[in-house]
Amino acid sequence: VAIKFPPPGSSQSKRNTKKEKNIIVYIQSDHLEKNHQLVRDGIVKLNGEEIALTQTPPNKRYEIIKVENVDVWEKEREKAYEFLKGEMKKLLDKGYKSDILIIQGDMKTYHGKILQVIDKAKDLDIDGFSLVPPIK
Repeated sequence: VAIKFPPPGSSQSKRNTKKEKNIIVYIQSDHLEKNHQLVRDGIVKLNGEEIALTQTPPNKRYEIIKVENVDVWEKEREKAYEFLKGEMKKLLDKGYKSDILIIQGDMKTYHGKILQVIDKAKDLDIDGFSLVPPIK
């Protein structure tokens, strides 16, 4: 299921600046073939720093995930989301806002990735979430 984000330049994206010390998670959509098989994992960034979701090296075309490898891939992703949670915790400890998490994403980002990020933020007692388009 894809999520539709507001168009670029919306007033929400202009109100949130780095000076306010917000936690911003950018979620890029996965790259799929026409038959909806995953070819390359999308990127997740926390305040501009990339978090690798799987151990496949960047800039390498990912192999289509075979059924027998799905469990390994899912475990890698879960570890990555736990790492993301730990990194968000570090930002909260440094004084970043804890009342809202700003999530930026591509128009074709799947709900599952966004919900994983929201679940990890809820574990850290972040209750508010704002979906905004990527700031160009």
